[in-house]
Amino acid sequence: MKLLISALVLLTSAFSQTTLCYKKNIQNTIVQKNMPLDGKDCQSRFSVNDMIKMGWKLTDSKIVNKNGSFDHLYIFNVSNEDAINIPSTINLAYQKALLSDVTTNSAKIAIGDLKKGQSGIVVHKTMDNKSIIVSTGEVVSSSTNGSVLKLTKKDMISQDAIPTTKIMPQNGDLFVLNHLYGTSLLIAPNMKAKKVVSKSFFKQNFLSEDFFATFLKLKETPSPSKEIIQEFCNTHQIGTIFVVISDTLYIVDANSFKVIDSQELTVDDSTTNLPFYTRIENIESGFFDFDLDFNYFSFGENSKLTNYNKYYSNLLGL
Repeated sequence: MKLLISALVLLTSAFSQTTLCYKKNIQNTIVQKNMPLDGKDCQSRFSVNDMIKMGWKLTDSKIVNKNGSFDHLYIFNVSNEDAINIPSTINLAYQKALLSDVTTNSAKIAIGDLKKGQSGIVVHKTMDNKSIIVSTGEVVSSSTNGSVLKLTKKDMISQDAIPTTKIMPQNGDLFVLNHLYGTSLLIAPNMKAKKVVSKSFFKQNFLSEDFFATFLKLKETPSPSKEIIQEFCNTHQIGTIFVVISDTLYIVDANSFKVIDSQELTVDDSTTNLPFYTRIENIESGFFDFDLDFNYFSFGENSKLTNYNKYYSNLLGL
C-alpha cells in the first residue's frame, strides 16, 4: 500500500501542490463523489466534489481490493496560479452532547479538543416533550476526553415573541455545540480578500456585508464596535465572524467574541476600505459620507476608524 501511494504521488510531482486523499475499508467499488475523505487536506471533511470546488484537480484515482473491502485513493493537484487557501482545521459543524456535572453556572460535555470560546445552546425537554433553549454555553477549558462549559442565561435568538423560561440547565440536557456556526459575517479589507475567503469556505453561508453596512448606517456609527457586531449577529442568527487582517484570517465566535481559529491567507492585495469592503446603492447620507462614484462608505477626519488593520486588531484583542 505504501509503495502504491508513493508511486501515485511521484506521478504528479511536477505540479506545485499535490495531495493524497483516501477512504479505507469501503464495501464496494462505487465511487461516491460526495463522501468525505481522509487525508491531510481533505481533513475527513471534504469530498471529491468539495476539493474540485476549492480549485483542486483530480488527476488520478485507484481502488485497492483488501480481502473483500476496498480502499479508495485520490490524487489532487493545484498549480501556482490556482493555489487556494486550505480551510481551517477547526470543525465548524454543530455537534451534540449531554450535560453532566451541572452547577449553577458550569457543566461538562464529553467532546474534547475544543477551542476556548466555542459556544452553543442548552436544550431542555419538558414533560410534554417540547424542546426549550434554556441557556448558552461557552467552552472555558478542554482536554482530549472532554470540555468544561460556562453557562449563561442569554438569548441566542433576538425575538420578543418567543417566551422566556426560568428552567435551569440540568444533567442530561442536550448541548448543541457550534450553534448557528454555518451562517457567518465576513469583514474583509478588499474584494480580493472576500473572494479568497468565500472560495476557501464555500460551505459557509456568508450574509452579504452590505446588510451589515446598512445596519451601521441606521445606527449612525462608522466604527463597528463589539456590541454593534454582536447585536447584528444576534438579530440575523449569525454564529461566526470571519475577519481578514493583513495576511491572516481570524474566525470569531459571535457569542463569546473570542478568536477560535486563525490561518494565514494569501491575498496579494494590501488595499483597505473603511469600515470594510462593501458595495451599496441608494443609501442616504447620514453620520458619515457616502461615495456614490465607487459605492464605498467613506469617513471624515473625526471617524475613530482610520486604519483598518489596526482597528480590527485592537477590536479582537490581538
